[in-house]
Amino acid sequence: MKLNNVENISNKIFFDMNKLIFSLQKLIIQKIRFKKIVTEKILTGNMQLPGFEKIYTYKKIGDLCKIQRIKSSKILFNKKKNNQDKLTNDYIKIRESKGQVVLSANEETFNSWFYFLVKFLESELIKKNNNFGSAAIQIEDLLELIVPVPPYLEQKSIAHILNDLNTEIQQLEKKLDKYKQIKREMEFNLFV
Repeated sequence: MKLNNVENISNKIFFDMNKLIFSLQKLIIQKIRFKKIVTEKILTGNMQLPGFEKIYTYKKIGDLCKIQRIKSSKILFNKKKNNQDKLTNDYIKIRESKGQVVLSANEETFNSWFYFLVKFLESELIKKNNNFGSAAIQIEDLLELIVPVPPYLEQKSIAHILNDLNTEIQQLEKKLDKYKQIKREMEFNLFV
């Protein structure tokens, strides 16, 4: 009789743990979708943050950054923390067939906003190029893109919002990994 009770309790615990893991996975998927929608709407100028007037200018990506070509041959981002902005991205390396191009935001462009903008545009260009049989992007295509550019303070606010969304998703993913690990340990201990 005692064995049945233990079995029932352990089944209930595993059922609840699976339910918790599933719920967390579902929440992560919802947060990722939400972030994708917010990112697209904010970075394309289709949505504006409350408290800011819509005074966007339109510029080429190449006008928002300094460009340096270096020899060697995807987009990599260098993230650095500093005391003022918490997160800045000093430069973006783009590998292309001719070598690497290093992009760094100019003085009028907030580094982290530029990072999110280029990361978003990279995925859009890759999707577009995949339709033509290529997963690579051409640096010239990226630099010639004309994008809506909000004022510096709004760029900063956008970057912080997108960074907060990333942080929230990462924390949920860590929590999910922790619950999965606990479940594995429980299963191991149950059958040992």
